[in-house]
Amino acid sequence: MTQTPTKKLEKLNHSNKLFDEISASEGFRAEPYLDDAGIPTIGKGTTFYEDGRPVTLQDTPITETRADELLNFYVGTVEQKLRDAYPKMQDMNPNEIDAIMSFTYNVGANFVDAPSGFETMQKGLKTGDKKLISDAFKLYNKHINKDDPEGPLVTSEGLTTRRKTVSYTHLRAHETPEHLVLRLEDEKKNGGGGGGG
Repeated sequence: MTQTPTKKLEKLNHSNKLFDEISASEGFRAEPYLDDAGIPTIGKGTTFYEDGRPVTLQDTPITETRADELLNFYVGTVEQKLRDAYPKMQDMNPNEIDAIMSFTYNVGANFVDAPSGFETMQKGLKTGDKKLISDAFKLYNKHINKDDPEGPLVTSEGLTTRRKTVSYTHLRAHETPEHLVLRLEDEKKNGGGGGGG
């Protein structure tokens, strides 16, 4: 028996909100700075330029327009890497894809083929297990301690908040009407919403 070949995805169906969400999460800084992990960064979370050169602290400040160009370039890189590695993403809706692309933008597209450290997320994306993906976001809230790079990873309050928001957005994107009713009842009982979205 022959199998029908899987159609290669031309583009992931992310929403128009993706760039706004990444911009809001990253913020804009015209001058180079060290991020929480001590990596030279510029603009809206950019750590390297289109030609592959890493950002350095000696780089010239950039405009927000240039930061948006760099963001667009890297989102394209992220999209291609995810599309090629995880065909099951074609079955996801735009909110789910936004959440995964925002996560990938933040941790770096190299997580896709990292030999270790991202096994839970990789498994979820490979199998298309949306619950596993949603739960996996919360696992990646630590970074290298810039004061002790050889020591244990440190928990980042910013990453913890960001992962909760992305996980909540992703989880809500595929909840059934029954889950929606239960979630809303639970939020009402507990006095508030569960995050962004």
